[in-house]
Amino acid sequence: MKIIACFFLLLPLTTTAQLLKGKVIDKTDLKSLPGANIKVIGKDIGTSTDSSGVFILKDLEPGVYPIEVTFVGYTTKMIPEVWIKNGKITRLDIDLTPDAVRLEGVEVKSGRPVYAAESRPITEEQINRFAATYYDPARLITSSPDVVIANDQNNQVSVRGISPVYNQWTLNDVEVVNPNHLSGAGTFSDQPVGTGGGVNMLSAQMLDRSSFHYGAFEASTGNAVSGVFDMDMRNGNMEDQQFTAQASLIGFDIAAEGPLGPRKKASILSNYRYSFTGLLGAMGVDFGGEKIGFQDLAVNAYIPTKNNGALNVFFIGGMNRNDFEGKSFEDSEEEKDRSDILAKGAMLATGISSKSHVWKGVIENSLVFSTLDNSREQDVFNNADEPWIERNNEYKQTIISSLSKGVWSLGQRFFEVGVGLNSYQYEFAESSGSFGSTATNTHELNQFLMQSYLSFLLISNNTFDITGSARYYYYANAEEYRLDYRLNSTFKLGSSSSILLNAGRFTQLLNPINFYYVQSESQGSPYHSNGGYGLMSSQRLTLAYIRQATSRTFRTEAFYYYFPNANIQSAGFGWSSFFPFPHMETEAKTYGLSLSQERYFQDGLYYLLGANFFRSLFDGDEESRYNNRYNFNLSWGKEFLNSSKNRSFSVNARGIWQGGMRYTPAFSGDFLSERHQDYIRLDLRLQWKKNKPNATQMFSLDIQNVLNRENIAYEYWDSFTGEIENQYQLGLIPILTYRLEF
Repeated sequence: MKIIACFFLLLPLTTTAQLLKGKVIDKTDLKSLPGANIKVIGKDIGTSTDSSGVFILKDLEPGVYPIEVTFVGYTTKMIPEVWIKNGKITRLDIDLTPDAVRLEGVEVKSGRPVYAAESRPITEEQINRFAATYYDPARLITSSPDVVIANDQNNQVSVRGISPVYNQWTLNDVEVVNPNHLSGAGTFSDQPVGTGGGVNMLSAQMLDRSSFHYGAFEASTGNAVSGVFDMDMRNGNMEDQQFTAQASLIGFDIAAEGPLGPRKKASILSNYRYSFTGLLGAMGVDFGGEKIGFQDLAVNAYIPTKNNGALNVFFIGGMNRNDFEGKSFEDSEEEKDRSDILAKGAMLATGISSKSHVWKGVIENSLVFSTLDNSREQDVFNNADEPWIERNNEYKQTIISSLSKGVWSLGQRFFEVGVGLNSYQYEFAESSGSFGSTATNTHELNQFLMQSYLSFLLISNNTFDITGSARYYYYANAEEYRLDYRLNSTFKLGSSSSILLNAGRFTQLLNPINFYYVQSESQGSPYHSNGGYGLMSSQRLTLAYIRQATSRTFRTEAFYYYFPNANIQSAGFGWSSFFPFPHMETEAKTYGLSLSQERYFQDGLYYLLGANFFRSLFDGDEESRYNNRYNFNLSWGKEFLNSSKNRSFSVNARGIWQGGMRYTPAFSGDFLSERHQDYIRLDLRLQWKKNKPNATQMFSLDIQNVLNRENIAYEYWDSFTGEIENQYQLGLIPILTYRLEF
């Protein structure tokens, strides 16, 4: 930590007014577009790109603006929310898509923002604005009506009634291991999960315009049947050093960025975070007998290459620890108090990606190595407070993933091809027995998956666009293959409305982590399902209507997902996590209607109002655990600006009301026969901001669960109390944050 602090001190401080600077290029060949127009919607502010495609907007006050980019023969691109920071240079590189019709002298209006219909943006600005995000990119998307909170102690989410175990994480377009601290937070028996955790390791300061895909995503997104956290690191500033420091209950963040080398043609961006709870733990403070700590580091180096190409080298790594100290028999109140439990985790991902012009198109290559090691050690004591039973488990996972993809024009049509290779290595170890005489069992599994896809623009005119695609999977272990087909259609109803019809098949290689270490209540030992780790597919059909204005978007979508052979082992689609069963396959489906109205953050006001009505069923009409049936969301915020004093005060609120999850009552053979009470939660964020020359200070008070409602996470049989107990989710938690940008 001292080395990092010295690094920041050695960087020279510079002063500059806030600027919006970037480059506009052709997406299909990376050529610069001189003369492209960039303007701030609703204001008399704009500019054009120079001979190199570079633009600079100077006359902007700090704030959030909608930006529109136009060029003759290209589809207009509108970015609803661009954050202009006080005293900083905001970099915004834009790639425009040539219109397939290519009408000379005609501007082609898009009528839609850059965000896809079935995805939610994940941006640094939104994470710092929306209530109850924990400054975690994964928790931001819980403001969407299409996402249900599985347990708010863990950032796992259910998409439209599908289990969180089928979510996937990608970093710069390729799959990586679970990039979350404390993956066992809030889960049954503290067992680690494969797709979530208490806090994401990738801090908001590192993010580019990332997305969470949840619907009929495009062919370039594969090996997923539920949601995809598509995370991209942003490039650092190439001209000046810029810094961000933040302190909150979550942790201490220090971010730095600036030019790499004297020629200022490259950049580096880094962020280091140390948890506040970890610092208190080192000082002897615990939280209900637990000492929780984590730290992480992320770095992204950007090196431009010839013809507007680019090379990125990136790294993310983190360590976490949760040490629970049991109580004496006399002071114990629940079963957990009778054990010492130590959970540890470490994760690392490093890779390289490139983009270059080849022939008449663009080639992108990515290669990432990612690995994690999670362990849990439990010592159970008898009534005399003597060591009695040991229960230990550990899992290691390594993914080496690569992706090569290219986009080319063929006459007036465009096509995209890609090939991806993924190598997976797993090692599971578990031991259980009398203290001092346990035996360790180790299970290893290696997997190899090849993917390739082709996407082709079939029809494009002033009325509709139709894109067809195919994706091929080959799972080497079982010599199993699948061919996915997808059809994405957009019918344009004037300049601001569209109907989207998407259909296709989506396939995923199941993650063994989700089927190991499922705790058996009756035996108290890990359970293994010994198989069923092959490919699982879903067929889906979505029909959406979208109306897009400058500041608002209305969307309604009907969806139907069908799983012919869903894996419903206890950690998966259907059964509760209380009773494990051997690997099973049966049909499953989820269908419903989603509605949302969003006002982008303009003139100090924003809101996102949504509702989702759905059913999630398996084995005919049996309700799955995640059949919440309905989900209502409202996020709202208002900024009150005092321009004369360069101050602002904002109020941000969020309300969630979702149906309860189904569960199997303890000692009951009626699987998933009961439903928890509805999940209701209200969050509030108050934020004060002061702009000074070349620096901005922000204070925020984030109050999680203002009503302190007791939302049930799960129920369990407590061997100490001899009763069935409820485990509750997070109560009222105030989080005070100080942020300094300079």
